[in-house]
Amino acid sequence: GVDMHNEFSIPHLVVEDKKFKELSHSAVRLYIYMAKLKNRYEDNEGWFWRSIKTLAEDTGMSERSISYAKKELMKFGLLEIKRGIYVEKLHRSPDWYKLNGYVKRI
Repeated sequence: GVDMHNEFSIPHLVVEDKKFKELSHSAVRLYIYMAKLKNRYEDNEGWFWRSIKTLAEDTGMSERSISYAKKELMKFGLLEIKRGIYVEKLHRSPDWYKLNGYVKRI
């Protein structure tokens, strides 16, 4: 059979949207990678967390590229971010992310 834990979905409505086609390659790459994270780690409300360092390691992108890509995805309404809350020894906790464009299945 098919291993359902080895795949994730990306909404057709997002990919087919004119705005998505105008995104930078970095933003598209980050959206796709975050779709994988959403599939694996989201909570009941669709949020998941990841540090920028881990995102850089996982995507092969620089932290700077990820920062720009996150801003671009937020500008187009495809990504919401909740800032990490606590700070310890100058390190802030990882941000929480929510990907938009998905339709809830009932």
